[in-house]
Formats: sequence, C-alpha cells, structure tokens
Amino acid sequence: MLTEVRNPTGRSDDGFMAEKEHGLLHYFATLSTGRTILWCYLIWYLNMFLRYFDPSPQLWLTSLGISGILGIALLLSTAPATGTAFKRDRWQVFRLFLMPLCSSSYAAMVKDKGFFIIFPPDLDANLVPLIVIAAFCIFVTILNLLVSPRKQESTPHNA
Repeated sequence: MLTEVRNPTGRSDDGFMAEKEHGLLHYFATLSTGRTILWCYLIWYLNMFLRYFDPSPQLWLTSLGISGILGIALLLSTAPATGTAFKRDRWQVFRLFLMPLCSSSYAAMVKDKGFFIIFPPDLDANLVPLIVIAAFCIFVTILNLLVSPRKQESTPHNA
C-alpha cells in the first residue's frame, strides 16, 4: 500500500508512485523545483551515458560498490538525530543509492576524454543534452501553468 506524504507546498513527497492515480502528466505538472533539477541531472547523465558508455565490468562493479557504501552513509546521515524509527520514502532511498552510482560511473566513463568539469569537449555533445533539458523544463512549466489555475480554484482559502 502506498502512503502519500505531503510537504508544506502540498506536493507529494512519495514521487512517481504517489501520483499514480493522477497520471504521469500530473506528476510532471506538480514537480517541485528540486525534483525538476534532479530530472535535469538524470537527463544530462543519460545523454553522457549513451555517448560515452564503457562496458568495463571493473568500472561498473566499482561504481556499484561506491554506491552501496555511500548510499548507506547517506541513509544514516538523513536519519533523525533522535534515533527514532521512521518510514522512509522508497524513491528517496533509491535516489540516495542512485546518485553515487551515477557520479562514480560518470567520472570513470569520461576520464581522459578532454572534459572540462562535467562538459564534453565537443559542442554537439553539450548542445544535445542542453536542448533536451530546456525542452523538459519548458514542458514542466507549461504543465504547471495548466494545472495551477485549477489548484487555485479548488483551494478553500481562495473563496
């Protein structure tokens, strides 16, 4: 059974699955700025992954090991200081392990390929993900604008 936790903005903190009853468009229409940025990171990573993929088992085993160690550390660091038990959002836990996997594999895949910080040396390798990210942000903004008037009409404090 899914539980839905709302943050102060009224947006779901349970991610994808909490919006299941509303559909994927509603999920993207109600994305917080932070979640939109995380999607942009994923878009960038997937573009670089497709362009610079390295099938080396050593790279992926090392990245999985780092993901496990850092994922557990992140879980521990985000737990309440009181030590009381609490239910974690499974998508948040997934992200706590996914981010170190993406970071470590990204660094290994682009090593010695002429990158400046996170940017590839050739223009099209930068433009393609930037255009996709811009299109995604425009898409989310338009969806948000379409849903926002309905949210304002349905809130009791607007009456």
